[in-house]
Amino acid sequence: MFILLIALEDLLNQMDGLNKYVINYGAGVVEKVEARDIFEVQELVQERITYTGENISIRGVENADGEHTVSRWYPIQPQTQEELDDVLVQLGAFGYYSKWI
Repeated sequence: MFILLIALEDLLNQMDGLNKYVINYGAGVVEKVEARDIFEVQELVQERITYTGENISIRGVENADGEHTVSRWYPIQPQTQEELDDVLVQLGAFGYYSKWI
């Protein structure tokens, strides 16, 4: 019965158009979420970013076809125009996370 409920939950998620993703914030912090696409997850992460000093990655699982994206951590204040253009989130003097690649 339990296996049937899990299968039914997975089927409902597929019908809702939701995909499963794993967010790795670095420093041992991992979160599993469901979203329509990886862009929705990126927006969620951007709202939740805090300082870890580590890169943040999003990896699609199951329905998401293994999509993968990374926001890199740079422990500096952006100085050049190229660095300024690459900022996703600035965390004061600690550094910044880059736009998703």
